Amino acid sequence: MTGLFQDLRYAVRTLIKAPTFTAIAVATLAIGIGANTAIFSLVDGVLLRPLPYPAADRLVWLRETQPDIEDAPASAADFFDWRSGTKSFEGLAASEYRVATMTGRGAPERVLAAGVTENLFAILRTPPRFGPGLSGSESSASRSSDRRAVVSDRFWKHLGSPPAGASLRLDGELYAISGVMPESFDYPQDVQVWMPLALTAQAKANRESHFLQVFGRLSPGASIDSAQAELTAVEKSLETAYSHTNAGHGARIVPLQEELVGPLRRTLVVLLGAVALVLLLACVNLGNLLLAKNATRSRELAIRSALGAARLRLIRQLLTESVFLGFLGGVAGVGLAAWGIEILSKAAPWSLGAASKPHMDTRVLLFTLAATLATSLVFGLVPALTLSRKSLNAALQTSSRTTSGIGRGPARTILAVAQIAIALALLIGAGLMVRSASRLSGVDPGFAARNLLVLRMSLPASRYATDDATRRFVNEAALRLATIPGVESVAGVNAPPLDNNSTNGNFDIEGRPAWPPGKEPIADYRVVTPDYWKALRIPLRSGRILSDADRETATPVALINETMARRFWPGENPLGRRLRVEWGTDRDWREIVGVVADVRANRIDRAPIPEIYFPFAQHPRPTLSLLIGTTLPPATALKPVQKAIWSVDADLPVTTLTSMSDIVEKTFVRRRFSTLLLTVFGATALLLASLGVYGVLSSLVSERRREFGIRMTLGARKADVFALVARRGLVLTSAGIGLGILGAFLLTRSLSALLFDVSPTDPLTFASLVGVMAAVSFLATAIPARRATRVDPVIAMRAD
Repeated sequence: MTGLFQDLRYAVRTLIKAPTFTAIAVATLAIGIGANTAIFSLVDGVLLRPLPYPAADRLVWLRETQPDIEDAPASAADFFDWRSGTKSFEGLAASEYRVATMTGRGAPERVLAAGVTENLFAILRTPPRFGPGLSGSESSASRSSDRRAVVSDRFWKHLGSPPAGASLRLDGELYAISGVMPESFDYPQDVQVWMPLALTAQAKANRESHFLQVFGRLSPGASIDSAQAELTAVEKSLETAYSHTNAGHGARIVPLQEELVGPLRRTLVVLLGAVALVLLLACVNLGNLLLAKNATRSRELAIRSALGAARLRLIRQLLTESVFLGFLGGVAGVGLAAWGIEILSKAAPWSLGAASKPHMDTRVLLFTLAATLATSLVFGLVPALTLSRKSLNAALQTSSRTTSGIGRGPARTILAVAQIAIALALLIGAGLMVRSASRLSGVDPGFAARNLLVLRMSLPASRYATDDATRRFVNEAALRLATIPGVESVAGVNAPPLDNNSTNGNFDIEGRPAWPPGKEPIADYRVVTPDYWKALRIPLRSGRILSDADRETATPVALINETMARRFWPGENPLGRRLRVEWGTDRDWREIVGVVADVRANRIDRAPIPEIYFPFAQHPRPTLSLLIGTTLPPATALKPVQKAIWSVDADLPVTTLTSMSDIVEKTFVRRRFSTLLLTVFGATALLLASLGVYGVLSSLVSERRREFGIRMTLGARKADVFALVARRGLVLTSAGIGLGILGAFLLTRSLSALLFDVSPTDPLTFASLVGVMAAVSFLATAIPARRATRVDPVIAMRAD
């Protein structure tokens, strides 16, 4: 122990004597360790940390599968058959997102609610903080006197922390607050109010309407495989008994956490891998710096060895210095990580609840400690082994005229080549993401988002129980909004493009045989008012658009998009043909009166899918969005829009207006976030690699300064000396670029799922970034090479 303290004191003195080296080394380590810690906190919160429910590993998600749809909600009838036909679950629960209007507490508010079965909290093993919850609600929810609701902790505080039993008016109906959930509870995500699902007997028997999200808890001893086998057997029996509605349907089970975080897994793993490469590059860079710094210590170590110090003792001394340096870098890295985590918690374009937010805790600090120790050993081991095996006679014979030659040994060359290779591979990965993001941002969505505001609304069933009431509200609201100065158009739609709330379903074509069971095609359904195409500036390809003449009493009509026309009427004119959908009470044959241009309505990075447009007057929907074409910004337009809507119905919430441009931008946020981080990592890697090349060649110039002086005394030209150093840089760069290209071919395969319209081996990206690396490496080579040409032969020869 005494020897260890001696080594530590010596390490401190050594680092104090070289403040510039120490500052550079600590900064390099802080960047590498801090970035890794920050990204790990994000990965830990989303991927590694279990969901905040007891025995969360037993929670599973059940999804229905249909032809062409891998994940679909379940129908109510299928849910109850799953519940009664399986024994591998302690229980199955179902939920349905709802948007409710809260009144009676100041201005009307939109509330995100969920209709849930009463066993939801029991399956998650998370009871309310206080209050009875929803126990017994399934049998009593139809009685107005027994309506109950459980609220989230945040919403409860927003209400002013009322006592249990206090009333809450939602969609015109009074609900008693029967519980408040813990602060960490967030399922379904972002829900503010949980209320009974309250399905009627008719709804429970419905197999056509798919709207329930289903999850459950596995019974003790049951596995996902055994539960899947049971569920598959139930689905097969349903397919036989109800071939009209269940043909081709199946079901699949996945862990609940996998369902929630699955789409983020690849992105986060790629980011963690990229930042790990940055840390590795920092280690290689510091290894090179230590080799350069310790080159002059070979005589010291040789003398200590001659006086009886064992090689293991010398290695321990050098590793102690590395570990202490790593400790300093780790402490600085924690400070940098705390700052980075704060930024990530605000900038990360996803949220899985409070538990997934990146934050500094014991797990993250343990990761930082492990990263610091591993880093210290990685960057300190090569110099320690290299220096400790230096020949005793060679070191003692080394005069002050030359160094030990370690700077010219293979270790520094190999490390410099490794730096270039790692940096190039990371840089190419970032370049592919940048190119992909550029391609995606250049995609035409098929509609104009500029100068268009979106007002989302949900009309309470208590006041809009009939289609006539819904139609009257939309017509009057559109007239009032149109009188606002600056408003050019007003349109209504059940789900605007990129809203992720569209409805889809099957359809039949008149005069054609019925689709084979399980092979029914699917199209998106959109219910629109006549000004929809004017507001979004979607071109008409043939026929006509919908008009005010397409009233509820007129001939049922529909429009289709180009994709649907090409797919189902190839080489034919679909105008005048008729189709039929089964959506709610709609069973009418509808005449196709027009074909409109394709719109990327679901995702910008996905090709358009078949779409059917219905006149709002013929198929009114209580949940809709009003599209307001105006040059006014959302903040300025909010008050006049509120006034216009409240002049029609004073109890409707109008709290926010969303720009359609913002909705489009949000579709790019996740990719841009990942691209930005990879670009920062790539730029950091490029800087570290260039410093590595510069360090090797600068050390070479210093070591061979006397040699260059002799050469120039004997008649060598400055160009010859420049070329001598440049050739060494060219060899390092060429070897590093060759290995970097090979590494990039292997590493960029993992990016393929994140790229849009760009190959993982895109030659333009590879060629351009190889050029960037070559140019930066040449600059790093040219500076020491130029310094070599300025060596004064007389001074160099006199140097002793």
